[in-house]
Order: sequence, then structure tokens, then C-alpha cells
Amino acid sequence: MAFDEALQEWESEGGVEGRFNRYKQNYDIICTGMEEMGFQYYVEPEHRGVIITTFMQPSHMPAWDFDRFYKFLGDRGLVIYPGKLSSGLSFRLGTIGRILPDDCRELLGAIQDALTEMGISTPIPPPPSSVNQVAVVIPKPILFGPPIDFRCPPRTAVGFLIVLMMMWKWPWALWVLQGLRPSEAFPHSLLSIAEDDDYCFRRPLQPYPKLNNITGKVRLTSVQVYVRHAQRDEYTHHNCCPKGLQVNYTKDCSQVHVDYAIDEVAAVSGLKLRKVFVDSEGRETCETGQLLNGAKDQMTRVARWLRDAYLADGASLSDVANLELISTDKSRTLGSLYYLLSAFLRPQDDLPKTLDVRVQDNAEDALGLNYRDCPRVKALEGRFNRGRFVQTQSQSDSYHSCANLYTQLVGPVKFDLSAANDCFLSQYCSNSTYPPGVTVTPSLFNCVTNLRAERRFVEYGFKGFSVADDDPSWTHDDAVEKCSLRVAPVVRGLLSRARSSGKLYLIGTHDTTVACLLQALGGLWDGHWPHYGETVSVETYQSEEGNRFFRILRNHKIVNFPGCPPASPLCPLSVLEGFIASDPVLASEGYRQQRCEEVADLEDSSVSPRPPGPSQGRFFWLWTITTFVLGCLLGRLLTTLKQQRVDAAVLEGSYTRI
Repeated sequence: MAFDEALQEWESEGGVEGRFNRYKQNYDIICTGMEEMGFQYYVEPEHRGVIITTFMQPSHMPAWDFDRFYKFLGDRGLVIYPGKLSSGLSFRLGTIGRILPDDCRELLGAIQDALTEMGISTPIPPPPSSVNQVAVVIPKPILFGPPIDFRCPPRTAVGFLIVLMMMWKWPWALWVLQGLRPSEAFPHSLLSIAEDDDYCFRRPLQPYPKLNNITGKVRLTSVQVYVRHAQRDEYTHHNCCPKGLQVNYTKDCSQVHVDYAIDEVAAVSGLKLRKVFVDSEGRETCETGQLLNGAKDQMTRVARWLRDAYLADGASLSDVANLELISTDKSRTLGSLYYLLSAFLRPQDDLPKTLDVRVQDNAEDALGLNYRDCPRVKALEGRFNRGRFVQTQSQSDSYHSCANLYTQLVGPVKFDLSAANDCFLSQYCSNSTYPPGVTVTPSLFNCVTNLRAERRFVEYGFKGFSVADDDPSWTHDDAVEKCSLRVAPVVRGLLSRARSSGKLYLIGTHDTTVACLLQALGGLWDGHWPHYGETVSVETYQSEEGNRFFRILRNHKIVNFPGCPPASPLCPLSVLEGFIASDPVLASEGYRQQRCEEVADLEDSSVSPRPPGPSQGRFFWLWTITTFVLGCLLGRLLTTLKQQRVDAAVLEGSYTRI
């Protein structure tokens, strides 16, 4: 039905020609307005299209701040694309879809207002030739250009034979010798965690999906919101960089509120959180020293969204629902919850200044995935790390090249893929500087985050990511079982809270918990890693007849739960109850504990060896001859391409012969 409506709109607009004319009109309006404001294009006119137009950031202007610029537009409901170009700072403006000329004029007005707020006058003066300039070189087609000299002198042949043989073992050698960018050779994941996943949580939130035409027939009885902590600085025990600062774990556990976890200057509301342990022998982690850099703004956005979604203007929370707070005993989750509440609560809510938050001993807390009493989870982790995918990836040329690049640019630190990924993303989102002597290039950032993302796809059982062949040492069922064993108490708590009435639960947790929770609930994780400030909301409704329903929202998008009627906006709660009851690990703590002790079937999991390369076996000489011929051809091709780049750079004035 939606496709039919789209076709009707397309035909009414005049088909291809009519749609193109609107896109072209949008493009002309954008280009004219941006030129008048002094923005520079990324490519020349003959190479542009009317779909997406890339402009260079005026980074030569001292007052320019792209994050501020992006947020200003986002607050007005206007979303632009951050540039993905490694050769310059840029951003992109789209002119297709349901964008009309008036929308383009509105965008131009907002851009002008953003520049004015930053104190940048227009037209923006052009940058100096050495700043923010990108020479876009469009090579001449080799096949239709001047004839290529395919003669292969002995020295050239032998040289490239050696190079290609090296490339089989160390592919980065060819990139260095020929001046190619290493980022072009590293694998790119199907999902980019930094941009596609909006890991730093910089995009505007989507509108709350209201229930149309049935609000008078059902009433909202409870809401539980699982919130991943907000942006933080690097804190972990590992040394990502030489002389990296570590978190300060003090032995003083006398403080029961979390002012220490945030900027105390910002704690002006007087709100306190008092930790209440759900187990009688709970021990505090005594963790201090974490900076929640940027968390206040992120949690304020989440708080406003929640307030608008669940409370009418002027309503008092105490008149609508009882507030319950749950969190892991970590400074980043407690501090983020503090910021969330500071922005969420209103004077009319009539709540005490000190609020209790339920926590559990960190070592036993399922909400933090910290189960030390389940040997099977540890055995499954060992099986994954010994499995074919991890071993093959760890022995791959891409992995070794990334590790070598890490050592060259970061320093003499052991390359730990998970640790490096955590450090890089924390630094990337906080815009903080690296220690002296540490350089993280886009090439290094991409190879680390992409390799880690691929490993995470397999570890968590994301079906949208396929490996070369099936790995019997680690299956999708293994991944789901591992998550289910870890979050089973969380799932049972979710069901218990869904059956309650008049409750609003705010639950501070972590990205790994959110991903595991989604996988345990029928494989709901879509491959997009939970970003800072991520929310998973479980809403429960009751009809006039007493029937109960639920729906799940992830980042304010409806998640389709397995077994629910596809055309219905709500799903019977019995579907969720039946799903949990059908999985003995989720349904019964007794069975989970019994299953946790079963490890014999996981101990004998051998790893299939890596398939032999061409240099191992009867095809060695065929490989050698093929390498020789390809060496000649590739040598001439690369020489021609390099000469074209040099000639073009000379014309652009960005290359000087010495």
C-alpha cells in the first residue's frame, strides 16, 4: 500500500522528468545560497550531481565549530550529513526525497542564523591555499587514454615479483611503496559505528510514535526505560596509550550519592541519589574519577523526550506514576541517571531531593553482565575466542597491518583490539586530545573500529553479517545462549515490571547489556551498536476489558517482537509471557543455574586451521608465474597512475618538484 502511494505521488509529480526538475530546483537554491554565504565546494561543477552536494567546512575561521553548527541545525529539525572524506573537513546537503524548495530556503536561513550565532560574518572569506583545500583529481580513463607501455624490463619484473610476493604475506608493503592510503585496503564494515550508528549521539531524536485511534480504548499502565550511560572519558584499567591516565579507585565508600561522578559545579538542583543495595551483603565498587564529558547535554535531550512522551504539559509525575530507579553500581551509569533526573523532574512533581536508586553488588549484577557464578558463560567466551572467526581474523593480514600501524602511531603498547576500540571511540566523541606523541589517523581509527565491529557481529550473533563459511565452533545459537545466560534475571525483571501498574522505571545500564537484552528477546539486535544515551522502552497498556498489551521502542522506533500481529500497533502481553516461558534459561533461575554448570560440551572445541595459501601446495609455480605477469602489468599501471597524480598536483599548485 505504501509502495502504491509512492508510485501515485511519483506519477502526479511528472515521473522521472518532474521529480528531477524538483531536485534540480532544490540543488540550484542550495548552491546559490551557499555561494552567497561564501562556502566552498568539494568538487568542480562538471563533477557534481543534484542529489548530494558536498561543501568544505570553513575551518580556517577561528569561530567555526562543526558540532555547534550541527546541533544548531538539529535543534531546528534539520539534519545534514557529516563528511566522510579523509582528505578534508566537509559536510553534505541532500536535496532529494520529500524536500521542497521552501525547505531548502529554510535550511539556508538556519545556516545563516548558525553562522551569526557563532560570530561568523558572511560572505565567508575564502581560505588560504594551504588551509582546508582539497585538490580533486579526476584521472583520465586509462583504457581510453594514451597507450600504456607494457614492456617489462628485467629489473621491473623482478622488483614487482618480489613486491607481489611480499604483498601475499604483508599487503601493507605495497601501500607504503606506492604511496596508497592504508585506509583503502582495510575492510569496511557494513555498519560504521562512529557515523552510521551515531555512537556519539549527536543526531536529533525522532518524534515519539503516538498510538493513533486507540488511545481512548487503552491506557498506559507502566513504562520501563533502559538507558545506556552517556558520553564519558576513557577510564578502563587497560593502557590504550603510553602513560595513559587510569581511573582512581579509592577505598573510601562513605559517599552514597554520586556528586563525585559528575561536575559538582553543575549539580545546582540539590538532587541526591542514595544507593540502596538489593542484596544484604552488597559491596560498593568505590569507583571515582570518571568524567562524564558531554553527558549533561545528552541526558537532557533524553529527559525532555521522555517528559514529552509520557507526561502532559503541567502534569505532576507523582499524580501519574511512582518513580523507581535502578542502576549498575558504576559512576558512569549513576552519573548519567543523575543528569537525566535533573532535567526530567519538575517542581510540580513533588518528589524528595534525595532519591533511592537500587543497585546490586557489581560482581553479581546481571544488569552489568557481571555474573561470576556461571562457568558456562566463561566457557562460551573461551569458545568464541578460540573459534575459527577470531583466530582467522587475528592471523589475517588486515589485523596484523592494523596492529603494526597502531604500534607505529600510538607507541609501544600491546595491541588489544577491544581496548583500542574503546579508547578511540571515547576520545572521538569527547573531542579530547591524545597524549603527546600519540597520533590516531583516520586509517588507524577505521581499521580498529571496523575489525572490532565485525568481531562483535559474530560474538553477538547478528544474522545480517555473514562470514566466508559457517563456523561450527561458534554458532548463532551459541551467541544467543551466552546472552540469555547473562541477562536472564534482567528479562524476568522486565516481565515482572511489565505486569505492574502505575510505575515509571528508569534503569541505568550499558551498551553490552542493551545488545544482549535485545538478542535474548528473539534476536532483536539489528547490528547497530547501542550509542551513548541509547534507550530501550517497554510500554505496557491495559484495555477496558482488562486485557494487557505491550510494545518495545528502541531509540523511539517501534521494534517488531516475534509472534506479534504484524498490523497491530500493540501486542498482547501473553506473547511476551509465552516467549519467555518457552526458554527455560529465561523462565527459571533454577534451570539457569543448572545450565551454568554444564561446560563439558564446550571444552573440546578445536579450531579449524586457516586454509593454506597459494604458496603451500601444488599451485606454487602457477602462482609464481601469475605473479610475474601481474607484476609487470601492475607496475606499469601504478606508474601511470602515479604520474597522473603528480601532473594533476603540479597543475593545482599543491606539488613542488625539488
